[in-house]
Order: sequence, then C-alpha cells, then structure tokens
Amino acid sequence: MAIAVQLGLFYLLDLNLAGWLLCHAFFAVNWSALQYADHAFSPLDAKDGAWNLKVNPFVRALFLNYHHHLAHHQAPQVSWIHLPKLVPHDSPQPEFWRIYLRMWLGPRSIDQVDLAPAAGSAR
Repeated sequence: MAIAVQLGLFYLLDLNLAGWLLCHAFFAVNWSALQYADHAFSPLDAKDGAWNLKVNPFVRALFLNYHHHLAHHQAPQVSWIHLPKLVPHDSPQPEFWRIYLRMWLGPRSIDQVDLAPAAGSAR
C-alpha cells in the first residue's frame, strides 16, 4: 500500500526522482535529529527517558506537540492534543537547540552533562 501511494503521488504530482529522494533525505535527517534530541542525555529509563523540550509555539503546533515527548512516554494512551495538559509549568524543559547542538560534541558520560534550563526559562 505504501509503495502504491508513493507511486501515485509521484505520477499525480509529476515528481522527478532527484526531488523525491531529496525530500525523503531531508525528512530522514529531521526525524532522526528530533528522535535523538528528545532522548539525548535523559535518564536511561523506558518511562522517564525523554524530555519535554522547549520550542516556540508555532514549531510545537507544526510537530503536533511531539516535543512533549516525556509526557508521551509517561502517558502513551493520551492523545497528542492533550499532551500539554500533562506538562507541569515548573518542570525542566531544556531548549531543543541546546540539546541538539550538544549532540554534535560527541558522546559523553551522562554524569558530565548539565541540561537544566536557565533560571526563569521553565517554559
């Protein structure tokens, strides 16, 4: 079914192979970076091993509250539209870019990383 949808879109939108591959490559980089940032330097735990990341409201809406990833881990049955209700305003919410940029510094012991938000930036 997925192949049929892709072929149908390719034909109906008159796509070319280079553009189609480039679009998928950009999506792959974006998705993998997002997956890694939501978990990087968090506790090694299936339920608590993620972050509720701070991003601007437009990005949060565009990604369907995906950055409330810890809330999703703790309550996977809750719909994405209700995830913001599960994030306490005073809980640690490191900025997405702060974690993302630190990922590029290479691997470090989890004890060596301090990602606590700066004072006054809980949300």
